[in-house]
Amino acid sequence: MEDLSDCSDEELLELSLSSPRAFEVLLARYQSQFLIRAQGILRSRDAAEDAVQDAFVRIYRFAPRFRAENGNFRAWSLTILMNVARTHYRKAARSEERRVGK
Repeated sequence: MEDLSDCSDEELLELSLSSPRAFEVLLARYQSQFLIRAQGILRSRDAAEDAVQDAFVRIYRFAPRFRAENGNFRAWSLTILMNVARTHYRKAARSEERRVGK
């Protein structure tokens, strides 16, 4: 088996469609920087971990739709992460408003 750490992100995403092990390499590459970005938005480690997990699920689920000619994996996956983190933030804000009674 080839050394997956030598593959580009785009190659790993393509390989992950038939080999989940390739997705694990992507996860290892991006998990810590995704967590930092999500925590910057959500201000909570637990909430950020949830958002990152949701983002990776979406990335894997939508992997067949990724087209390298439209951009690179990093930009595509960060867009997904930021959208997920914003959704988590809005949901938490609405929940807090209801709790406070505004």
